[in-house]
Amino acid sequence: MKQNGFTLIEMMITLAIIAILASVATMSYTKYVLRANRADAKIALMQLAQRQERYFTENLQYADDFRKLLGNKYAAGAINIWVDNSNGDYDTAVTNPKQDYKITLNRPSTSTFTLTAEAIGTRQLKDKKCRKFFITQAGKQTAKNKDGNDPNGNITKECWGR
Repeated sequence: MKQNGFTLIEMMITLAIIAILASVATMSYTKYVLRANRADAKIALMQLAQRQERYFTENLQYADDFRKLLGNKYAAGAINIWVDNSNGDYDTAVTNPKQDYKITLNRPSTSTFTLTAEAIGTRQLKDKKCRKFFITQAGKQTAKNKDGNDPNGNITKECWGR
């Protein structure tokens, strides 16, 4: 007598294979999302640095807040904005869970600035390597890991892709 269907062992093996494939796919997707969000932060920093240079050519000093740099959408004296990956724009308040990086503007003098992108979103905080990005008026790009370190400059090279 011939039986049709699967045995319990065959079903268990099939389920185990599916579970292994699903876990590999989930890990790959998570890494992809982290890299894509890093790219958003770096692009935002470079765009803001470019706007700072444009502001400098018109005013002979760098902007000390985002309202001067980006317009009246921001409160006077605003030195923090957030990268929102849903629309490629900047937001003024952390209200959306899709926000992954907080960008801070530090202008210690009229001729210098540092822009910092720091991971804040729950999914981006899983990124142990590239937690903070920096760019200065000289175009110097640096990065730090979750511990706030950049051993031998390797984090900067890996995170900024150099």
